[in-house]
Amino acid sequence: PWELFGILDILMASRLEQSIAETAQIGKNVEIKGPVFIGENTIVRDNTVIEGPCYIGANCEIGYNNVIRGTVNIEDNVKTGSFCEISHSIIQEGTHFHSGYIGDSIIGKNCRFGAGFIAANRRLDRETIKVKIKGEKVDSQISRLGVVVGDEVKIGIHAGTMPGVLIGSNSKIGPGAMIFKNIGDGEVIKD
Repeated sequence: PWELFGILDILMASRLEQSIAETAQIGKNVEIKGPVFIGENTIVRDNTVIEGPCYIGANCEIGYNNVIRGTVNIEDNVKTGSFCEISHSIIQEGTHFHSGYIGDSIIGKNCRFGAGFIAANRRLDRETIKVKIKGEKVDSQISRLGVVVGDEVKIGIHAGTMPGVLIGSNSKIGPGAMIFKNIGDGEVIKD
């Protein structure tokens, strides 16, 4: 799935231009830099910084004091709370974040993330990230890769994931859990 990042980078660099819908509401002290698209009826709250290339769809709500940077694709009906940072990621429609950091990640539809979620996206040694797929470790050939999350995943407060973790659809992760390995569809992790 990490190959999507290269495709996204190319598409946004070549096609995205700055465009803010007339029905969008932009708060006080919001900084918008570079090619940024903001869709119909989207609200961007005060003191947020958005550095393109970035696409934010319709009916989104970007909370107070957010930072959205790098190549970011946020689909329709996404909500972020205060103090959320999203960097170089793909966020599917209907997903909600309370606060935290999402970097170099792919997030499915209709997910919910509690306050303080952190998606680690780099190894301490800065080596490339290995991802376990069908029981085998595969070298992603990239040194930045956060989490890949399926649809309808619910994650509690102060949870986190290590680089290159895959989380299956309809999974639930409890508060404070630190996820070091992949989680299959429908699994429930309490801590």
